Amino acid sequence: EKAKDFALGNCNQPIPVNPDDTYEIGSLVKSLNQMALKLGQLFDEIERQRNERQAIFNGMSEGVLSIYMDGGIFHWNEVVCNLFEVPYHVDYKGIPLTEVFKNNQVSNFAELVKKQHFFIEDEIELASGKVLQVHGSLLKEVQGDSLGVLMVFNDISRIRKLEGHRKDFVSNVSHELRSPLSAMIGFIETLRGPAKDDDEAQVRFLAIMQGEAERMSHLIQDLLSLSS
Repeated sequence: EKAKDFALGNCNQPIPVNPDDTYEIGSLVKSLNQMALKLGQLFDEIERQRNERQAIFNGMSEGVLSIYMDGGIFHWNEVVCNLFEVPYHVDYKGIPLTEVFKNNQVSNFAELVKKQHFFIEDEIELASGKVLQVHGSLLKEVQGDSLGVLMVFNDISRIRKLEGHRKDFVSNVSHELRSPLSAMIGFIETLRGPAKDDDEAQVRFLAIMQGEAERMSHLIQDLLSLSS
């Protein structure tokens, strides 16, 4: 019964030593207890390493998801579950990727990594509006065989939003600069043509052009202030 317990990993309670046991039985008990001690130490070390690895994965700001070559999940962290809005404290070990992370883009990306056999990256957009940057690579066993696919996800929604603001800003600034420039070009053409001999028109147009130039100067100064 104790040997069965040892086999199940319950190694903390050694077999009591009975001085009345025969030599053979006593030797067997001693050997089993030594084996249980070493197994217990090994299990403790494996558990410690597993906890350390899990702490590292959960401490990452990136979402981490690994699947076997057949598509079954074998590792995930809390961040990736939050990104895809799936429960974290559920055992997904061996469950197909498509049943948990129901996103065709992720499934297609994983299949692409399997076919390409090298590191690739892409962007996917979720129904929630989040934009994720995903990096994928093959996981190899010591012998060189493909074990599965590792995917790392970064939420770049804020970056893409800021880029959108930047594009709008540049567009607005371009429009604001284009207006005085267009006005000045029009006045210059007029001064060189119909109004080249009209002193009164020249004075009026030059005054307007000076105002437009000062407006452009203020805009450029505002841009420099924003940049700094």
